[in-house]
Amino acid sequence: METEKTPLFARQNSGVLNKTPNVLVLYRLNDFQKRANINFWLALVSLICCGINIVLFVLNHLLNDHGGSSSKEVPAVSDETFHLVEFWTTFVYALVDACALITSPRSLLSIHKNIWTLKILFFFNVVASLVPALLVSLDLEFFEHIAHELEYINEFSLSLVSLILFTSLTNPKIIMADNNQQEEES
Repeated sequence: METEKTPLFARQNSGVLNKTPNVLVLYRLNDFQKRANINFWLALVSLICCGINIVLFVLNHLLNDHGGSSSKEVPAVSDETFHLVEFWTTFVYALVDACALITSPRSLLSIHKNIWTLKILFFFNVVASLVPALLVSLDLEFFEHIAHELEYINEFSLSLVSLILFTSLTNPKIIMADNNQQEEES
């Protein structure tokens, strides 16, 4: 029976890893288990954001059809609700993006040569997605235009971060260097 003191990886039936005298191996396995749990929740929130964006796409289509038609039907959702969901979802996704990189088992230097570039991009992503969300929350009519302009700039920086992450995941030289670094640490 599993107790509170039993490590998460001890639920496996292998038994070999739990009985190793190497404390560093146990520490690394526990660390990887925690990161796997965090990454699972980040992936789940990313999927929720994706689903919300699909719904927003459909609602945007319905709102545009309603605005251009001569029918007297009421739109499915108000402009204010639509924009609040849109901007706050973008902010949540920026947080997920930042957390995914921070909780990565790879060092930030193995992902990009200049760590300050990554830090500035993440700072900009979070701030540039929070500011429009707050502006739209305060007054949609007054801040709608500037909020959309800020969001467009933020989408460009999010694309840069995604490109950096994709490059680091697909570049075999970076993967080999990261594996060698992990072997030297152990």
